[in-house]
Amino acid sequence: MYGFLLHPVFWLFFVGLFLGAAAALVTVRPGRRKDPAKFRRQRPTKVCLSLSAAVVCLSAAFFASSPDGLFPRFFLAALAGLLLAGPGLRFKKAVGIPLLVLSLAALVFGVKALAGWQSAGRTAPAAMILVLGLEETSAALSFTPEGAKETIIRAALQPGSGLGIKIAILRIPAAYPVFGAIPLYRIQALASSGQDYPLPMPAPPAWEKTLLGLPGVRIETREIPLPPLSLFASCEVLFEPRGETLLFINKEP
Repeated sequence: MYGFLLHPVFWLFFVGLFLGAAAALVTVRPGRRKDPAKFRRQRPTKVCLSLSAAVVCLSAAFFASSPDGLFPRFFLAALAGLLLAGPGLRFKKAVGIPLLVLSLAALVFGVKALAGWQSAGRTAPAAMILVLGLEETSAALSFTPEGAKETIIRAALQPGSGLGIKIAILRIPAAYPVFGAIPLYRIQALASSGQDYPLPMPAPPAWEKTLLGLPGVRIETREIPLPPLSLFASCEVLFEPRGETLLFINKEP
């Protein structure tokens, strides 16, 4: 889950922070500073630096996004950063310190609660499948989710039925800043003939259970059929965040 640091939402959040910092500098009264003359001289430079940093972060967000560009809901992170930095820096004691404490607490909670989930700002590898054995009534597969260990699965097959992958999509409402804008998923099991073959994974942490207890947060499970596979063929599985689905690239032996 720490891959979210390379997610466009992360960079858009900093876009909002730097824009908020620029807004706070523009709106503050020089007379409230210890040295008003010095503040007036330095303000244009600080505003330009803040805006320049926002442009750099926006460029990084586009670089980390899919070729189709940034999803509209991603910009909720920028709005959250703007609302955090603007009032927080403008009114440091009354608003800034409480917002900083709450933000750090929310960040720690979010990272801990989402440790078992994957995120992707663009189409990215999700798993690799290798067919080790294939018969009319069974198949032996090597299944390796991205960032996890290989699992050997022996699945039963029935005529007319195929294999599928079950994934879980974590739905976090957009009302929750930053984390509500990130598409989150995890591969749960291989499905065949109405039977699931779960992948080994640690039990969900207490943080995740707390997250699922928040209003509007839920898990949606869907099964996505695999394309026909031949013996010793491999299949690269990709997660496509816009449609929140899986794509497959077959590689014949």
